[in-house]
Amino acid sequence: MLSSQILNDYYKALKDFEGGYSNSSIDYGKETNKGVTRATYDSLAVQLNLSNFYSLTDSDVQKVWMYFYNAYKINYILDSAKALFITDKCWGSGKYAIWVLCDHYKINRTSVMTMALAYFINSDTHFFDIVQGLYDVFYQSIVVNDPKQQIYLAGWERRNKWMTDFCKKKTVKFYNYSYLIALAILISFFAFGRRSG
Repeated sequence: MLSSQILNDYYKALKDFEGGYSNSSIDYGKETNKGVTRATYDSLAVQLNLSNFYSLTDSDVQKVWMYFYNAYKINYILDSAKALFITDKCWGSGKYAIWVLCDHYKINRTSVMTMALAYFINSDTHFFDIVQGLYDVFYQSIVVNDPKQQIYLAGWERRNKWMTDFCKKKTVKFYNYSYLIALAILISFFAFGRRSG
């Protein structure tokens, strides 16, 4: 479950990065307000009961952010700071943010978080030391494929560093007790089955 305090701190800082309305022909998001693209708004406005696109409230932005959290199944991530970091990446890059992690942990690419991917992330005590570099490489590859995006690269990298530093301060040293408990239950089950057989 996401910590409400972490979310509140994140939302306050998010305003500085996203700003207000913008509409650039070379920005993949095209028309954007407070980090919400027009395409995202059009697909979610009724479902989330959002305000007019040009007058989105902070509450509207939080609804959209939580939609990404739920849609990409980030609830499998047990550390709020890690969940926050990954949802922020999905907010900006969609399924490609998940693919970066799948490639790193050498599992098949999926469009949303899976329990297999979550297992690696939940148990990775060096997660934040690694992911900043992974996403910097990802952003640089976007520029290689589309040089017009160069004007955004410094901003992407600055936000990536800020997110990494912010989340490292908020993270909880989590050891996968839930997975250990599940493993112990399975071992007990099979051991009992053998004895009773």
